[in-house]
Amino acid sequence: MEDATIPHALPNLQPFRVAGRTIATLLIALVTVGCNVDTTPVIDTLRIDRVNTTVVEPGTLLEIEGRFTGGTLLALCDAPLEDQAFALDADAAFIPADQAVERALYTRAQGIVPSLTPGTTCELRVTLDGEPLPRQDDEVSVTVRVAAELPGQIRDVEVRDGNGEAFLTFDAPNDGGSTILRYEIRILVAGDYAPLSPTDDGAYRVPNLENGVTYPAVVRAVNDVGAGPASAFFTLAPFTTPSAPDDLRVAATPIDLTLSFEPAQANGRPVTHYAYRLNRGAWTSVPATSATDTLLIEDVNHDTTYRIDLRARNEAGEGAYTTTSAATPLRIVHVGAGEEHSLAIDAYGRLWTWGENFDGHLGNGDTEDVAQPTLVAQGPFQWASGGANYSAALASDGAPWTWGSQYYAELGRGVVTNVDVLIPSELVGHSFTALDAGEYHAVALDASGIAWTWGLASGGRTGVSSTDDCPGTTNAACVLGPVSVTDRTFGTVDAGANHTLALDAQGRIWTWGENRRGELGDGMQDAQRMQPMSVTDATFTAISAGHGYHNLALDRDGVAWSWGDGVRGALGRPAEDTCTATSKCGRTPQPISGHRFTQISAGGWHSLALKADGSLWAWGDNSFGQLGNGGGGDGKLNEGDDGVPTPTLVADGPFVAIMAGNEHSLAIDAQGEVWAWGNNDEGQLGLGTDADLVLRPTRVSFD
Repeated sequence: MEDATIPHALPNLQPFRVAGRTIATLLIALVTVGCNVDTTPVIDTLRIDRVNTTVVEPGTLLEIEGRFTGGTLLALCDAPLEDQAFALDADAAFIPADQAVERALYTRAQGIVPSLTPGTTCELRVTLDGEPLPRQDDEVSVTVRVAAELPGQIRDVEVRDGNGEAFLTFDAPNDGGSTILRYEIRILVAGDYAPLSPTDDGAYRVPNLENGVTYPAVVRAVNDVGAGPASAFFTLAPFTTPSAPDDLRVAATPIDLTLSFEPAQANGRPVTHYAYRLNRGAWTSVPATSATDTLLIEDVNHDTTYRIDLRARNEAGEGAYTTTSAATPLRIVHVGAGEEHSLAIDAYGRLWTWGENFDGHLGNGDTEDVAQPTLVAQGPFQWASGGANYSAALASDGAPWTWGSQYYAELGRGVVTNVDVLIPSELVGHSFTALDAGEYHAVALDASGIAWTWGLASGGRTGVSSTDDCPGTTNAACVLGPVSVTDRTFGTVDAGANHTLALDAQGRIWTWGENRRGELGDGMQDAQRMQPMSVTDATFTAISAGHGYHNLALDRDGVAWSWGDGVRGALGRPAEDTCTATSKCGRTPQPISGHRFTQISAGGWHSLALKADGSLWAWGDNSFGQLGNGGGGDGKLNEGDDGVPTPTLVADGPFVAIMAGNEHSLAIDAQGEVWAWGNNDEGQLGLGTDADLVLRPTRVSFD
């Protein structure tokens, strides 16, 4: 018998239907004894002819025509279709692939597209055991493209803000199976989306932004399918360097400059520093905030003109600078007060004077009053003092200089004459370490501590007797030139109106001269005493003899003591003794309780003092506003009036030096500027006018 085979194609198979289902009638080869049957299908005939669509999405049902058999599967992009089924022909029902007869040939198949990458194009293949079967020679490749989707959401946007612009960087999102055509940004305050422009470094530029404005924004990707979802919100905050500070103003003192200005515009980032430079020198940076509108420049030179540049800095860098100029005032280191004129020494050692000048005691070469400080000598000087109508100064080398009236030999030049000396002249042949001018006499100390005096000797104020008459006076003698008072040594001397004080190395006070109002402090009230006498066992560090009849001393604890005429509260304490029918006096030094001072100065009928904090205090007569507290100022001195009887705060300062004149007062502040107040009828305050009274400390200009 010949071998029997089952043909590969079964054209004569006829389906029949049972209960609505199509069942393929299979031809089953009879196996007879001695017959050989080939049951292997011809794989080479299996193929795909067509598919219902070539553009799909995951989940799409593919309907396929071709030649299939049980045991085979259809695959797209190497991924089997899901829920595959086969049918024998167009009229036959589909049966699940796992129920298909291995030897049967099917002409139809179906399956669901699995999850595949969007945009992928794949060949649809028949596979057996996971391997695609060879394509027939005449078989056309059937390809299917998975449809593209919208791009994914852009995440993790990083912003780099710039000057009027910002730059964005982010990882490319899922492109959805289609090339991303562009990225777009939507600035919420601006409305619509706009395309982003790429830069060479891979960032995307957002231009035309206003510095200092914060913009909320989102971005998205766009492909052929459309625009993807918006990113999470982020902010753009463009910035640049600060603007130049505006309206720069300068308040100058001899030692510092205070800058005031309108704060710089931050332009998107906080101002962190201001920087200044002087005269185009190096920049100095100072931490700051957006509220900073003042800046202090310390340790400048006095009497100097500065160009000042100021700029601000923020995260972007240094901004533009603004410029102005200012001149620092002259720094004054010493002031002296005469009866109606004033003196000062600047930091160069030069001598300045102003006020009444009838006898040439301003030293400017004439006898006209001057209402503002005038430079009269280059010096250098270390001290200057004024009497009634003469002046004296001590040069840095110890040489005494005098000028003005010498009617009472107060210039110490060995003569008594009506001829005034109109410019400062050296008192040749002498050298001193201290010098002070009283009303008509002067006192000085030499290097060994010996006291020397000259001038009007009446009342014993010079401490030495004289047979030289003073012309034009009655029973008055003058000491024509410096004469030593005693072999006793002192550390400090001070000349009053008609008496003299000295302080020895042990801190004991010595006095001599007129004593009609207890000004010598020895407990007596008599005409005079010629020889120096110690007046108290207490010890002191400073003394001040008044232009009138009272005195002050400062003990080691800073307590001020006073004695002499107590008219109008000049002593700063109750006066226990009767001086005249209308006034009291203190014949011995007594403390002024309740205060601690560092400096004292006795004037005509008033007193000044400084405390450690630089605050200014005053008491006594205020008829001419010489206390500086804004009160008084009636211009009349009536001994029955009380004045200000106890120390009163005048100004916080800080001040570093004080000097009380006859009816006016002077002070130097911590910056080296001079302040004046009180009687100004001769221009002695130096304010450029001879307005009678100034009731508050007022700055004096040395322009």
